Amino acid sequence: MRLTQQRRQPALYSSLGWQAALMALCGCALSLPASAALSDTLHPFLGVSYSTDNNLFRLPDDVSPGPEGRSDTMRQMMFGVQLDRPIGRQRIEANVKLSKVHFSKYDQLDYSGEDADATLHWRLGDELNGTVGGRYSQTLAPFNDFHSAERNLRVQRNGFADVAWRVFPRWQLRSRYWQDEYRFDLSSQKYLDRTERNGEAGVDYLSPTGSTIGVLARRQRGEYPQGITGFFSNENYTQDAYKVKVLWLVSVQSRVEFEGGHVSRRHTDSSNRDASGANGRLTATWSPLASLTFIGAGWREFSPYEGGLSAYSLDRGASLRGSWSPLDRVRFDAQVQTLRRGFDEPKLGNIALPPFSDNSHTASLGVNYTFRDNIAAGASLTRDTRSIDRRFGTSYSSRGASVYLNLQF
Repeated sequence: MRLTQQRRQPALYSSLGWQAALMALCGCALSLPASAALSDTLHPFLGVSYSTDNNLFRLPDDVSPGPEGRSDTMRQMMFGVQLDRPIGRQRIEANVKLSKVHFSKYDQLDYSGEDADATLHWRLGDELNGTVGGRYSQTLAPFNDFHSAERNLRVQRNGFADVAWRVFPRWQLRSRYWQDEYRFDLSSQKYLDRTERNGEAGVDYLSPTGSTIGVLARRQRGEYPQGITGFFSNENYTQDAYKVKVLWLVSVQSRVEFEGGHVSRRHTDSSNRDASGANGRLTATWSPLASLTFIGAGWREFSPYEGGLSAYSLDRGASLRGSWSPLDRVRFDAQVQTLRRGFDEPKLGNIALPPFSDNSHTASLGVNYTFRDNIAAGASLTRDTRSIDRRFGTSYSSRGASVYLNLQF
């Protein structure tokens, strides 16, 4: 079955953040000197990649999606432009990327990807600074929680603005607002459409060494406009967080970042799904050598769930990434991650289900080589597995590989 994609009005102008960022981008372009070289500001690029996956739809071992089998090979062609332009003490960054993805066997999944973002970094005097911008993305929704051979495009729009005010030499007030909007192309997945609005305020102490410690209060409101009465309940919610935020520059080679505290989540129509407790994320970076970097992270937090039994999960996870450059033009990357998602109040319509959880393990290994200064090639291997403790989820195992070639002008 081949789906027809409805023609959309361009989303580039749909948020205030995008409007402000794009006006700044236009002003930057008009302000460029006539003698400015293209390479000083604009950096076009293009690329091609081939990838293969032996379990594209993330199905159990004994399930096949059809006569074409479980595996497929994808080709992606992309073109884009990067912009990085200072304007006095201000700076604007922007990226636009268009891609075309073709599947060898399941060609009904073929799609055109679109990515664009813009950020204006502004400063007034020495005490006031901030950013304003936005992002637009259109891509194929992942199959980890939605196992179907039908194409399901996901559009994400984001707008944000933040400001920091150094009221005293060692004290800073800050505030931030951002909005994320998710829309799904497939009609059977419209119940996942949602808008998340976030507001945050905090205060930081700035130490002489560059480390910071502060507190913040954050409120998030989530709205699901396409809830299906009688099957999927109203999942609108309000989530409040009160956290401590720390940046510790341990040494030149290492740093630690932590954000954690108490979070409470309240639902509009279904109080039995309310939840509260400790949420936090800890990230540590260590670079024992200029050519070697390790990044470890651990977290416990509420996250959106793009499945059908709950709107969110309580995630407990850990990851470790490593990057090694034995030569100037060669880099090896490796990553492992484990994630346990808990669903305490799953429901199928008005039917309450027992709590369940799943465990995912992912790993990747890649190598990248740079020819001259503007041509890069690489290859990677990936593995993704999931196990469940009840019948309400899907266990699967998949392996993949990819190669790519990028050229920047």
